[in-house]
Amino acid sequence: MTSPAAPTRSPGLRLGTIAGAPVYLGRSWFVLAGILVIGAGITLNRLGAISYLVGAAYAVLLLGSVLVHEIAHALAARSRGMQVKEVTADFLGGHTSFVTSSGSPGTSAIVAVAGPLANLLIAAAAWPLQLWLAGQPGLQIAALVLWGLALVNVFLAVFNLLPGMPLDGGQLVMALVWKVTGRAHRGWTVAGYLGQVLAVGVVAWVLVRPLFLDGRIPRLWEVAWVALLFRSMWQGASAAKLRGVVLRALTGRSAADVATPVTYLLPSTPVGSAATAGTDVLAPDAAGQPAFLATAVEISAVAAQRPETPLSGVLSRVDLGAVVEWAPEDPAETLAARLAGLGGRLVVLTTATGRPWAVIDARRFDAAVTAHLATARRG
Repeated sequence: MTSPAAPTRSPGLRLGTIAGAPVYLGRSWFVLAGILVIGAGITLNRLGAISYLVGAAYAVLLLGSVLVHEIAHALAARSRGMQVKEVTADFLGGHTSFVTSSGSPGTSAIVAVAGPLANLLIAAAAWPLQLWLAGQPGLQIAALVLWGLALVNVFLAVFNLLPGMPLDGGQLVMALVWKVTGRAHRGWTVAGYLGQVLAVGVVAWVLVRPLFLDGRIPRLWEVAWVALLFRSMWQGASAAKLRGVVLRALTGRSAADVATPVTYLLPSTPVGSAATAGTDVLAPDAAGQPAFLATAVEISAVAAQRPETPLSGVLSRVDLGAVVEWAPEDPAETLAARLAGLGGRLVVLTTATGRPWAVIDARRFDAAVTAHLATARRG
């Protein structure tokens, strides 16, 4: 039977489209906005009620700065032939996800540095303007807001350039090690370890430093914020290390070693005929794009009872992530690096003529290769 792909939960409020990808405002961002407004109201209480308006302005400018940062990543990726999936701003900042990953260290570096560079350009424009406004009668509040804009953009640039995953600086480390050694897995592994060190360092800086240097107990909001940040950074660094393990396991292997072979047939083909192929079957939709899949077991079970049944009776719609031209003998390590970030999607591999010959389930790919590596170690 056929069925539509399972719906995915919206990342939040859709703001528009950039570089062909949707831009979302995550629901958790409103929590961050509330914290900024209240924090400004307390810190700038000398301004009275205006302090809360300043906090609201800070929140909006921070959102704009984060979106500019992420959009810079997206545009740089698009210029290098990468397909952008979505851009999201949320409580912990923002992130840009891609349908396909970069295929070279140079592309990785260009995409990574684009975000911090955009923030530095904003800071460079805001700083002299706030200096001028500070000297104008009645414009001190506007100068204060622009001072905050310059400061937050310098912070975003510097923090994101710290050398560890999942930060942009970690991507630069990964690209550098990949370029020097010629092995992507080494870059991911080194950047992943550095990211874990950075995560611990952030906790020490925010929580331990005030205790020993300032003699004060960290505030509750500081503890909550750094806990969320640590969790995000540690998970990102761990994912990078896993990517390194996967890529190392694929060294010397071909795409045919890791992909699932398929036979490409029309949905009207009788299952009795399809069963003779002995493989999973991929079928196109009305537009001619690969869209449906049936396993060899499913086909054989129906063929044994009703061989005249058309394939459409056993096909299921797949969550198609990408169609990639990749020959069976091409290296699996390079393929895996290109497929990073596809999440739970099916990747169709085609020959140079465009005919599908295999599929890779991105949901199980990393886990399967890691399990293979663990088995090899025990053996």
